[in-house]
Amino acid sequence: MGNLHYKLRAPRSLSEQEVELLLRTTGDHVAGLRDHVTYSLAVGTGLRVHELVALDWPQLLTSRGHGMRETIQIAVFKGCRRTGGTQDVRLPGDCRRKLYALWVASGRPRSGPVFLSRHRDVHGPSTDGARMRMSTRQMRRRFTEWQEAAGFERRYTFHALRHTYCRRLMDATKDITIVRRAARHARIDTTAVYLEPSDEQITKAIRRLKA
Repeated sequence: MGNLHYKLRAPRSLSEQEVELLLRTTGDHVAGLRDHVTYSLAVGTGLRVHELVALDWPQLLTSRGHGMRETIQIAVFKGCRRTGGTQDVRLPGDCRRKLYALWVASGRPRSGPVFLSRHRDVHGPSTDGARMRMSTRQMRRRFTEWQEAAGFERRYTFHALRHTYCRRLMDATKDITIVRRAARHARIDTTAVYLEPSDEQITKAIRRLKA
């Protein structure tokens, strides 16, 4: 590992308490189900914001169409315009259960986007307009609004949810190769930054010191 070159400071990620607060706050609101599932996926799979908004139900539904797949293939990911192809993403059990709840609440659709905008497309096929796919801008804005609703003392970018996924996985496995593959990093030195302790870990370590 001594030959790896990486930033000395780990990227900002949410603490476990902040993750719990975010999910509890969104989960307590009926209107927050869509966003609750969004954040659960982000911290449970490491999907980026543009990867999340690109998700369609056929990618997630099993062949019988009554549940969620354990592994999905995504065609929209970082660098896909250069490389093409697909990438595999594994869905934890909690994520599958929450996606199923969203699917049921959405009327059990067989096609179309997973995450819909609250706005309607006036050029859509129906008289009232069709529900549109959520945009990355909307998804980022909603994350900012939910942080405020949850009373976060610090503010994070949406990408911090992916950093949180990588950090949690590194803490759980202590295996940089597992994290690299799960995070779908092209280079292992991109993953190596998560070997650096987080601010939260440093704070906890200092608090355990006895003078």
